[in-house]
Amino acid sequence: MFSMYDASKFDQTKDNGLFCVAYAGASASSAKGLIRSVVSGVDANLNICPPIQIGAPADTTAPSIPLNITAAAAGPGQVNLTWSAATDNTAVVRYNIYRGTALIATLDNVTSYTDIGPQASTAYSYSVMACDAAANCSGQSTQAQTATPAQPSLTLGAGWNLVGNGGNTAMSVPNFFGDPGKIYSLWKWVKTGSTPNITYPAWAFYTPGQADSGAAYAASRGYDTFTSIAGGEGFWVNAKVAMSVPMTAPAWILSSVFAPNQGKALTPGWSLIATGEAQTASAFNKAIGTTPPAGVIPINLTSLWAWQNSSQRWYLYAPSLDASGGLAAYLSENNFLDFSGVSFAPTMGFWVNK
Repeated sequence: MFSMYDASKFDQTKDNGLFCVAYAGASASSAKGLIRSVVSGVDANLNICPPIQIGAPADTTAPSIPLNITAAAAGPGQVNLTWSAATDNTAVVRYNIYRGTALIATLDNVTSYTDIGPQASTAYSYSVMACDAAANCSGQSTQAQTATPAQPSLTLGAGWNLVGNGGNTAMSVPNFFGDPGKIYSLWKWVKTGSTPNITYPAWAFYTPGQADSGAAYAASRGYDTFTSIAGGEGFWVNAKVAMSVPMTAPAWILSSVFAPNQGKALTPGWSLIATGEAQTASAFNKAIGTTPPAGVIPINLTSLWAWQNSSQRWYLYAPSLDASGGLAAYLSENNFLDFSGVSFAPTMGFWVNK
């Protein structure tokens, strides 16, 4: 019923024993009375140990509900989620992610998630629940709403088209452009490579009109060849007829990847690229460098060019001319198109001179 407990609490002044008596679930006075009724001859001044707790109390406190959830469509098949960390009396150990009413992911203690399950042209709602190690879970957060964009198509006119793959997946050239009745050739600007007898940067060539896809022709003229267009690459298509080519990328290439020290950082000279962000040429110029002070136009590139098939004319943006106030006059004098009111699209290719 009772146990001898904690030798450090021995009381050397008492004649009835050099120990204290452990008890649980009663007050000290009740414990003394119970001891005297059971054990005869004990001193009235019992040395009672402090109460001891039998087992740790159960954790029944749920974490707080996660706040500030955001959902942003990053393309036709991807949504990026973020939220603020929940709090708990012990610790939050996981988050449950819901798309609508369906649980789609259980995560470790993080505050972001990328959903690659959505379909194009569809509205979605997301919520988050926080849980601790004792399986106490908060309520679901408020819902964050978003809608994925449609999958775009490359719209080609007869003749030369400067287009791009602004998606994050590669395009197979034979699959998309392998019809010799519609396509004369494709060209891509390659800045580095390892094909023997080619001096880089160089043009890469493809045609569906030859059995070898133009390999012999390319080799005879010092061109490289290609059968794939990576995400973020621009390219030329010489089309026989007007046509449309669907894209299937789940997410878009961001302009920021072309900034210094990023995955597709621009190198000096000419680059033929594409981005999925709907922004202007001046916004792209700012995105590939550090954020400038308000009102300052940075010079992160020399010029940016895009081709309009319908008018057979060039768009031009030059940040140095923009900064000096001379861009409009230069465009007019040279019959170039103004980029200022044009937003990039995932199917748009453009030259950058850095």
